[in-house]
Amino acid sequence: MSDRLVSRMELCRLPFQRRPVAEPGTTLVFHMANGQLVEPSYPYTTGETWWRGPKAAYVVDVTPHAAQFECQLPSSAGAVYFSATVSYSWNVHDAARVVREQVADPAAECRAHLSRWLPTVTSRFSPDRPAEAGTCIRVELGRASIDLERGIRIQDLDAQLRMDPDQALLAKEWEIGKLRQEIAKRDAGGKGEVAAIEQRTELHLQSEREQHYSTAVTGGRERVMAVVMAQDPAKAPEILNTMIGLSEREEQRTLEAIKVLIDGGEIRLGELDGAVQAAVERISGILGKPVAQVGSGPATDQEKVLPSASGTGEEGGS
Repeated sequence: MSDRLVSRMELCRLPFQRRPVAEPGTTLVFHMANGQLVEPSYPYTTGETWWRGPKAAYVVDVTPHAAQFECQLPSSAGAVYFSATVSYSWNVHDAARVVREQVADPAAECRAHLSRWLPTVTSRFSPDRPAEAGTCIRVELGRASIDLERGIRIQDLDAQLRMDPDQALLAKEWEIGKLRQEIAKRDAGGKGEVAAIEQRTELHLQSEREQHYSTAVTGGRERVMAVVMAQDPAKAPEILNTMIGLSEREEQRTLEAIKVLIDGGEIRLGELDGAVQAAVERISGILGKPVAQVGSGPATDQEKVLPSASGTGEEGGS
């Protein structure tokens, strides 16, 4: 083992020797006759040293020792690292265990321990936040002492993190990539919102069109033609001519239907109200056909006879 940390002192009962005394900054660990290593809570007297009979004593350095090392610690970006200067102090807190475990290089053991735990802190921070990562190390790991399993204690932990030029370039590219990703997400979200608004608007317009055309269809031929004319005024003359032609055909069909009724003797003026009777008389005049009158008395043979379409009638009883 290193003489700086532990040194061995052989003890001999005969001839009688003066009891060993720990110097300032050291403590004694006795190797007893039964093989145990004992760190007394108070210095043994000469008599205790005699009757307890330790075979040897180990002088263990328990003063604080400053140490530091350089390393790279990961950031949250994975391939981008922080350059770190880690400083701390170490000292022995369990001298008997240090002797038993034969600790040879306490600083190396401290570094190995810190190298396992520091990345768990720094990996939570992005490459552009080295100062915050260093502060977190001091808060989470540096405020309390850290006792290692082999009797060594770490205290006063501090870490200064920075970005070297190459890593800084990677961090810049990483930050730019992150910003581009955020912009892409924002644009995608905006496009999605616009598309949703356009879809809702289109569905609303489609519903209005459906209602509009449904009203037009149920409103009859004139309503449909009015809608067409509103959409394309240039078609107005064509539509008007169509309506006139349809009206004339409807009138012609109406006249022909009434003519059939008159010829068949189905219409009698006396059975109609005034307005309808006047209309029938006008139509009859257009057709040149007399219409049977129905009076208060029995109809004559002439009234009972309706002329045929050819102008000749057939007699029949009423």
